[in-house]
Amino acid sequence: MIELNTLAPNFTLYGQDEQLHTLSDYRGKYVVLYFYPRDLTAGCSLQAENYQASLREFEKINATIVGISRDTVKRHQKFCETKGLSFLLLADPDETVCEQFGVMQQKMMYGKQVRGIQRSTFIIDPQGVCVNIARNVKAKLDTDATLTLLKQLQSQ
Repeated sequence: MIELNTLAPNFTLYGQDEQLHTLSDYRGKYVVLYFYPRDLTAGCSLQAENYQASLREFEKINATIVGISRDTVKRHQKFCETKGLSFLLLADPDETVCEQFGVMQQKMMYGKQVRGIQRSTFIIDPQGVCVNIARNVKAKLDTDATLTLLKQLQSQ
């Protein structure tokens, strides 16, 4: 599992553009890597729409937004089309990257124990080091909190 102030594990996954994307390709930029449970659900849609609405602000401070869930590339395509998303969504259906980042958790859903993604956001600096880990984030508050933190990190 990833730890704060360590090199983020490199990985390669398919995006909604049907291309392979590798984390190390984004060296030289901040990466906001957020894990979310499922495309086209209320909380996940709200979180994604908030990131989309703030995309220019993130770009101004040299940050790229990357979302990851266990959904398929096709489902990501539908999510992007339906919600007007233009940032990268990566498909991790076998949970490999989710496990590397320690976001798979037992959760209660409708009174039953299920295994799912704990909504989490990681900030990776331009050298590939994980400089912030936020677990169990609130969909509505994540974007503003992440943007504020990134600005603080850059002003240090």
